[in-house]
Amino acid sequence: MTPPEIGRAVTLLERLTADYPRVPEYKHLLACCCRETGPSGRKRGVALMRELVAEYPQAPDYVLDLCEALASGP
Repeated sequence: MTPPEIGRAVTLLERLTADYPRVPEYKHLLACCCRETGPSGRKRGVALMRELVAEYPQAPDYVLDLCEALASGP
């Protein structure tokens, strides 16, 4: 995916996350996309992942993605 496509995905997922806050998959996808948008986006993605893990500690995908994000460094 090219950066403009990621930017469009972030915009769409921000709206979906705001409109449907009880659908964690939207926040998860938003976090994954944010991680691809540079250092500040990576920080935002990690913060979103931390929220997901706090809210859904039983979801292994969220825990794994947080671990991967943290392991990839700054």
